[in-house]
Amino acid sequence: MLGVVVPQPDLPVYSWDDVLSPHIYVFYGAFIISFIFTPVMRSIAMYYGIIDRPDHVRKLHSLPVAYLGGVAVFMGWVAGLAVSQLHIVGAENAAHNFFDIKINMVAGWGLIVFLGFLDDVQHIRPIIKLIGQVAAAGLLIMEKVVIHCVQPMELPLH
Repeated sequence: MLGVVVPQPDLPVYSWDDVLSPHIYVFYGAFIISFIFTPVMRSIAMYYGIIDRPDHVRKLHSLPVAYLGGVAVFMGWVAGLAVSQLHIVGAENAAHNFFDIKINMVAGWGLIVFLGFLDDVQHIRPIIKLIGQVAAAGLLIMEKVVIHCVQPMELPLH
């Protein structure tokens, strides 16, 4: 059917501000919690000696660095998720204005953060971390997260 022009429907054009501004509260929630808890977690790490000391072989930093910053970032992420569920953009289509959060996704990410925390505190063996990471990946696979993430890359192959 060469030469046939198919009419295209008039699609609305959105600016970055149109798309992102209704969801700025998610950013604010995540940022504020991370901003507040990063120095708190640093203080806790320094108090309990959960720090990375330079060895001048692999660790070339000049001063000890506190661990547990990932916990503060995770807390901010969870706060952002909570705000995304509580903040409904526009009452006219409220049923479709939030991201459907799957419990396996949160559990998988939580497991990864817990493994990092455990490694920071007790320096667990690599095989234990690997088993935990495979378990976290299994939780994501059970929720079919892999299929949704890979789909844009595999579509051109069909």
